Amino acid sequence: MSMSVLFRCCAVVLLTASCGWTGEQREIADAWAESGRALSEGDWEAAWPLLGAGTRLYLDSAAVELDLLGVPGCRTGTDLLELTYDEYFDLSGEPTLILRNGDFARLEIAGPEGTVTRWMVLEDGRWLLDLAEPYRDSITSGFEGAFLDPSPIVPPRGSSRGGK
Repeated sequence: MSMSVLFRCCAVVLLTASCGWTGEQREIADAWAESGRALSEGDWEAAWPLLGAGTRLYLDSAAVELDLLGVPGCRTGTDLLELTYDEYFDLSGEPTLILRNGDFARLEIAGPEGTVTRWMVLEDGRWLLDLAEPYRDSITSGFEGAFLDPSPIVPPRGSSRGGK
């Protein structure tokens, strides 16, 4: 990358950061905050419609599979969300960078344990939290060394954003 292109990219990022969010970025940041608030308060019924369709489908499918395996308390996607949210996710941080690409927005979130990447998805004109892939990664790592095969409850990598 040439120095002039790099300089222009840095200038745009700095200018955007110094002037605050654009209207679209503010809308995404507000949706992030609303999702995080509902989840951190444990209001699972309010949080459910704030999750993208891919996340809801993943949680519903995983709950069915876990219920079939005899895991207690996993009858529905909201049950699984309640059981796993505190262990796998902390949405308390603030976005430091928001980049939109089509129907997806990548957020860099500064939290207590450093910066993490999270995704929002635009569905029916509304920005929703996309946690399918982080759930897949967390659950897969939770099965390492176990005799259980997580493949029935783990969607393929990149399934919600067309690849990684």
